[in-house]
Amino acid sequence: MRKLFFVLCACLCHLAHSQLIKVIDEVTRQPIPGVVIYCNNNSSNGITNANGQVNIASCDTIITQHINYKQKRVLMARLKEKNYTIELTEIKISLNEITVSANRWEEKKSENPVRMEKMKKKEIDFQNPQTSADLLGAGTNVYIQKSQQAGGSPMLRGFATNRVMLVIDGVRMNNAIFRSGNVQNVISLDANAIGEAEILFGPGAVMYGSDAIGGVMDFHTLSAKLSDTAKLKVSGNAMARFSTANKENTGHIDLNFGLKRVAFLTSYSYSQYDDLYAGSNGGDSIYLRHFYQEVKSNKDTQVVNIDPSLQVNSKYKQFNFMQKIAYTASEKLKIDYAFHYSKSSAAPRYDRLITDANNDGTLDFSEWYYGPQIWHMQRLAFHHAGNTRAYSNLRVIATYQHFEESRHDRRFNSTGNVNSSSARLRHQYEKLDAYSVN
Repeated sequence: MRKLFFVLCACLCHLAHSQLIKVIDEVTRQPIPGVVIYCNNNSSNGITNANGQVNIASCDTIITQHINYKQKRVLMARLKEKNYTIELTEIKISLNEITVSANRWEEKKSENPVRMEKMKKKEIDFQNPQTSADLLGAGTNVYIQKSQQAGGSPMLRGFATNRVMLVIDGVRMNNAIFRSGNVQNVISLDANAIGEAEILFGPGAVMYGSDAIGGVMDFHTLSAKLSDTAKLKVSGNAMARFSTANKENTGHIDLNFGLKRVAFLTSYSYSQYDDLYAGSNGGDSIYLRHFYQEVKSNKDTQVVNIDPSLQVNSKYKQFNFMQKIAYTASEKLKIDYAFHYSKSSAAPRYDRLITDANNDGTLDFSEWYYGPQIWHMQRLAFHHAGNTRAYSNLRVIATYQHFEESRHDRRFNSTGNVNSSSARLRHQYEKLDAYSVN
């Protein structure tokens, strides 16, 4: 009993003379795990946990070390003024960076001859894009063509649509309904669920097929993470965003439950965008909305827009869901399953709704919109690492994808009933199921 008393007293004395310190990235403000912290007199040291925190005994100067961040020396007196929080600066040159190479296997970037650009999770979070199209357009290498707010057709080296390839977790998204005109399928990807993105340029991308003559946009979504101990490991992220330009309301949450051999990841995002408000500096005045269409008493009418900068009839909604399961059957065999589902509301095509080709003061179309866009994918992958006569690494991916798209338009009828033959609503529906094994 006396020994237990002395042990408790020793622990209490240690806690009384130690300080909880938190280490964060100075740009993203996110905690940094794995930072080695020690005192200048070597009286105490420790490593930050997953929350970027560590207990260190009081001393004059704290020193930090991390392979991706600059070393920092901080006086304990100064640290107290900052609520015992240390901000570290990232080293711009990252050694032994891993990337997906032209042969679709991971290797060092220095060993990859293909010209490519990579966006890491930290950069994606910092850009805070509304859609995946905005994510690609945030850089200088991809041009995004937008006919409406609910869209974004990427262009690489002058090529677009069926001449550039979209790849999600090793699965090509291109299909038979990708026409030569602009397509908006990239917005089906949840920008909040992307772990990193890679863009491959030039001839090195053609190993993906003729569809990739312009380049490849390779997206890697968040992965289910196993626990490094026998205990359940729970982690997650949540985000809410409001934007004044289009009164955007977005909410996102992802949760990871990891055990030693199996892990589950769930991700959900919902976005609602109101009519977009155009900026007042720069831009072409032809895109201003001086009039907009309404049906009154079963007749098409033009209404004067009191604020031409407001793009009336450009609003839409979208939600994304993703479920992943990772299972380690053995040291050599890993199995993972992914379910993706995305659905948008009807999306008006803004550039057609403001068209007046004859310059007669009458808009050409009363209605022009894309119907709800649905994308559903199921992916099952096997990865076996073993030194056999046939292979050293084997990966097999089986997928099923379902696509639904539609287009609807009706010309403006200024003289008669909206149900007349000259003003009838036209429809075009497209549904496709795609299977693949590679």
